[in-house]
Amino acid sequence: VKKEKERRKEEKKEEREERKDKREEKREKREEKADKREEKEELKEEREEAVIKEKTKNGDEDSKRKKRKKSKKRKKEKEEAERKSSDEKRRKRKEKGAKKKEKKHEDGKEKGRKKEKGRKKEKKDDSERRKKKRRKKENRKENEEKDYRGERKRKERSSKKKEEERKRGEVE
Repeated sequence: VKKEKERRKEEKKEEREERKDKREEKREKREEKADKREEKEELKEEREEAVIKEKTKNGDEDSKRKKRKKSKKRKKEKEEAERKSSDEKRRKRKEKGAKKKEKKHEDGKEKGRKKEKGRKKEKKDDSERRKKKRRKKENRKENEEKDYRGERKRKERSSKKKEEERKRGEVE
């Protein structure tokens, strides 16, 4: 049984590792795609720059282009930061949810334990109550028997006394 448990434990561990590896691979693929996309955009920008350079040799146009490039870069950085923060928020939300579930589960277990304790206590109380009732009944019966015996003895004694008095009366 222990070996079987160990084997199951190992299998679960391996499955977890496999899932983790798959997630890692997917993440890497996403990052590669994003890198490729960025490279394409940079190439596109370079082409646009070349076209602009050819069209105008004018410094004013060049400064505008640089400003545009900077603003694009800033925009891209901002989007990246937002994406990262949203990923982080999502991850935290998931963790929070998992913790809540775990707490709920533990609370449920505790509640169950308390209920079980209560049931056991009730059973114990009931059995004690029954025992007390039974003892009371038995005692009552015993007392009644004692009373009956006592009465009978008293009657016998009184009848003996009467008998003796009658005999004395006859003798006198």
